[in-house]
Amino acid sequence: MGSFLLFNLILGMHELTANIISWIAAVLFAFLTNRLWVFDVSTGSCMEFVKQMFSFFAGRFTTLAIEEVILFIFVTILEFHSLFVKIPAQVIVIIINYVISKRFVFCTDS
Repeated sequence: MGSFLLFNLILGMHELTANIISWIAAVLFAFLTNRLWVFDVSTGSCMEFVKQMFSFFAGRFTTLAIEEVILFIFVTILEFHSLFVKIPAQVIVIIINYVISKRFVFCTDS
């Protein structure tokens, strides 16, 4: 949210561009924190690590597309204030991201 607000509201960047740049920074950070602390998983090989990272980014890319559609409809077309759309959109995305990570990316047998 902080980087989105910086790019969109402070620097005046278009909401969709600001969202993509913020997304890239957030996903890089999230992969490391989710892997190390949230789901506490490890991989046995480099190939497993790459597969895990690819799955993580693919899931996040899916939710980015969902969020971009929400922003496009409510901010670009309907002209709602970007902050009032971004917050509920983030709640939706966070829930979907958690489910994707838990069920498909960092799934364990336990």
